[in-house]
Amino acid sequence: MDKQQQQIVSRIMADHVEAEIVRRIRAEVPHTPEEARQRADEVKALKSFLGELNTTC
Repeated sequence: MDKQQQQIVSRIMADHVEAEIVRRIRAEVPHTPEEARQRADEVKALKSFLGELNTTC
C-alpha cells in the first residue's frame, strides 16, 4: 500500500471512530444543562483529537 492509500485508509478509520464516539455520547442523554455543556465539551475535545490524529497519519 502506498502512502496515499494509507492516508485514505487512516481518514476513513478516523471518520468511523469519530462517528462511533459521537453516537455513544449522544446515547447518554444529559439530564441537566451542565451535563449538556460537559458533553458538548467532550465532543469538541474528541473531534480536535481525531483531527490531530488524522493529520499525523
